[in-house]
Amino acid sequence: MLWTTPPIADTGAVPEGNVDVVKQLMLAYQRADFPTALGILDPEVRVYPRSEEPGVDDVYVGHDGVFQYLGNWLGQWDEYETDPVSFEDAPDDQVLVVMTERGHMKQSEITLNQEFTHSFKVKGGTVTEWRMYDSNEQGRDAVGLG
Repeated sequence: MLWTTPPIADTGAVPEGNVDVVKQLMLAYQRADFPTALGILDPEVRVYPRSEEPGVDDVYVGHDGVFQYLGNWLGQWDEYETDPVSFEDAPDDQVLVVMTERGHMKQSEITLNQEFTHSFKVKGGTVTEWRMYDSNEQGRDAVGLG
């Protein structure tokens, strides 16, 4: 299994707040429902990987950029899964998400089991920005919750 997320409750409700939008995005990915995910991602969404992540661009733009980034990241792993731990509203239409990420690369014997923090900026019901941080503290500071 390359990328999985434990079940997020699907209430069938239309997203009302920014946290709901981000949860719906993650649910769409969990189900490999890419049309829904792309409908939640702004066509010009900007993705900013962690500063310590090797071999990535500073920013990826648009739906093609999201697929390029995810393809590069997920292509490294023989197994990879995420487990959202918490969702928190933040100033300026942002949502802070803490996720446990687990993965294994058989070729290099690297195993990952670590929490990472992500922020998503939501405007008009679509995600316009996705940022990844090296620590929860860094993420909280970046979105004004520090």
